[in-house]
Amino acid sequence: MDELISKLPAVLEQLRLYFSQLSLYKLGDLLVYQSNAPMLFSSGLFFFLFMEFLMIYMSLRKQTLARIMYVTLFSLYFYYKSSGIWFVLLLFTATSDFIIGEAIEHARRVWMRKCLVTLSLCINLGMLAYFKYFNFLYHLVCDMGNELGYLIGNSTWQSLHYEKMDIFLPVGISFFTFQSLSYIIDIYRGRIHPLRR
Repeated sequence: MDELISKLPAVLEQLRLYFSQLSLYKLGDLLVYQSNAPMLFSSGLFFFLFMEFLMIYMSLRKQTLARIMYVTLFSLYFYYKSSGIWFVLLLFTATSDFIIGEAIEHARRVWMRKCLVTLSLCINLGMLAYFKYFNFLYHLVCDMGNELGYLIGNSTWQSLHYEKMDIFLPVGISFFTFQSLSYIIDIYRGRIHPLRR
């Protein structure tokens, strides 16, 4: 016990030094996106932000609209902390499919409903193809062009060279893309009605 008491001043001094180095400027740095260190779901920052989220969420249990808005904004913030400006893709996907879902519900002609579903497929799968599969497809096209160039004697195609592009892969893009597509397809099939808010 005496040994613990003798170490107490040193521990208190270390704590004082640690807390004296904290500032609101550093706190602000923690709350913005860091491209070299995005927030991971296994990090301490995520844990503390989630605990804060839960406390406020529980206090809003009787206010449904406020709770929905709070969850939506905090979810966007979490996505921003892990992917930076690419949270705009999530907003774009949700907004475009919200509008397309409403249009499908009000469209009376079958061909118009099919065109709207096709539009949603093109938007969602186009984003997924670009962010997740563009380098793969580009590499395939270059390789096929090279082979075809040798077969037909086309020197331009033979000289095609693949150079990997630096494309950021947003967190969870496959998940939210297929969730959004299932929403549109369920509306098209008449299984659900579009959300009103």
